[in-house]
Amino acid sequence: FDSADNESGYSMFFYYSGEFGLTEPGNYDFEIYTLDLLKNAGIADYSISYAYASPGNFITMSSPSESMDLVIPEYSLINATGIIITEDNLNINDIDKISISREITIDASDMNLQSPIKLRFLNDYSRDFDYRYMQIGKKNIYGSWDIISSDVSSDYIQADISEEGSFALFYIEDFENQVPQDFELLGCYPNPFN
Repeated sequence: FDSADNESGYSMFFYYSGEFGLTEPGNYDFEIYTLDLLKNAGIADYSISYAYASPGNFITMSSPSESMDLVIPEYSLINATGIIITEDNLNINDIDKISISREITIDASDMNLQSPIKLRFLNDYSRDFDYRYMQIGKKNIYGSWDIISSDVSSDYIQADISEEGSFALFYIEDFENQVPQDFELLGCYPNPFN
């Protein structure tokens, strides 16, 4: 789009530039009013979590719905960085995994780490799913989900991460225990080939 698009009323772009609190993490809620080319209007509510983290400071910040915590130990960061966490709906029901959380996106483009930080989901799903089969997944560059090594307890499902990206909590069926250890082939009369 160029300036002629805006002058003719086809589109209008804006951005928010403001000052967020630097002393503590917080949430910012806003509404987006949109109008498409056919003059159809829409309203969307959106929330972000933000924090400013610097080396030597321990910080914990939550996702907008507070279903996930990002824990940054004081020794992890090499340089100061701004961090934004957003959430989007996610509905995956594959043969090997089912999404049970929203997609959590951590954006910190200038984050350099010397040791991993911890991503921790609260285990609010144990009444519907056996928590022993819950694992954290990370979206890869192709848009599919890779399961990452996760520590599972009755309170949290957590993993060490070393980069920004999109993460979600999945229920992973344990197919290893569903495969029989042995089996027998029995002949079926009158077909001699069974």
